Amino acid sequence: MRINTPIILIILTLILFSCSTNRNSYIYPFEYLKWINTHNTKLSKDTIIGDYDFLFQYKPLNYLVLSDLNSINEVKSAMFDSVLQEYKGVQYYLLRIKPLEQFADNKYLLNKETVFDKEIEYFAFHMKQDLKLVEANDTLPCMMFNYDRVYRNAPYYTFLLGFEQKEVAVLTDKTLLFNDKKIGVGLISIIISKDSLNQEPKIKFKK
Repeated sequence: MRINTPIILIILTLILFSCSTNRNSYIYPFEYLKWINTHNTKLSKDTIIGDYDFLFQYKPLNYLVLSDLNSINEVKSAMFDSVLQEYKGVQYYLLRIKPLEQFADNKYLLNKETVFDKEIEYFAFHMKQDLKLVEANDTLPCMMFNYDRVYRNAPYYTFLLGFEQKEVAVLTDKTLLFNDKKIGVGLISIIISKDSLNQEPKIKFKK
């Protein structure tokens, strides 16, 4: 039996390349941002529940720090660490709630003002207490909550959530619990698996 050496080499190269950028690999800041922008679905969970599309997305601290800095091409380790201190102690997530198209047509066009105003009040003043994050044996309350009021310009609601960052020995699944009191979905859970989170690469700096 003849072995096609070139084909085997190509396959091995592809396998090595696919495994090369993960949590155990180190890449430069501009490569890291490119990875996050290209692979953000790996750090998120998108699911339809009831009449809504929920997107739950992890926002790594490294990504937030690099987004704050002006020029990633000139980032030094000391500069990065200085900004990182401002974010430490909290883990950040984005939650987007988007009404399904056919549902949005009925709800937000025919009854826009009445329903919209009631949901805005809930999102702005009451929703924070209905959010929890479960990791391992801990259930964490939402300690930071920012509602981005863009609905009149975009067909979805967006929230930035912050939960306590505990020191853990191993990476675990992240489960968002949302005990809804307004939009009719009740208690829901959305999970980002530890395997997905484990794909995030680390950052290295030029000397």
